[in-house]
Amino acid sequence: MASPKAAAEAFVKSYADAMELSLQSNTTVEACAHALASHYTPATMNFTMGHQTSANGVPDFWLTGIITHLKRFDKSGLGWRIHLKSSRVEPLSTTAAACFLTWEIEPAKGEGWAWENIYGWRGSQDAGGKGYWEYIVSDNEIGELIGRFPEFMQLEV
Repeated sequence: MASPKAAAEAFVKSYADAMELSLQSNTTVEACAHALASHYTPATMNFTMGHQTSANGVPDFWLTGIITHLKRFDKSGLGWRIHLKSSRVEPLSTTAAACFLTWEIEPAKGEGWAWENIYGWRGSQDAGGKGYWEYIVSDNEIGELIGRFPEFMQLEV
């Protein structure tokens, strides 16, 4: 069995590969969102600027949320070309790691920028052995978006 750090790093790579589908001109928002959502479970928690979000047993909750989020990028005029710039994995136990992922957007117009989200990886046999995101802290992502586009989270898609 791989070390927790190696397993979490492999999971980060899988998640980055899913996001980097956005760089391919023939990929749809839905296809990218499906690939990203496969890294979440109904137990995943998102923490953003003092707010907590969970699936609360709703099927496809994370898929629907990711589709909406990516479509907001598109509707804002930014586009949704995003790639992983760097990552760092810190093991917390034999089945958990904190993953610091720095993402960078390549906007349709203007200069890009980067932000760091923190993801909690949890190893699990239930997820085919690859694990899943147990939590996400996305203050930096949303802070950067709202700083540039104050109405970003209210965009109707």
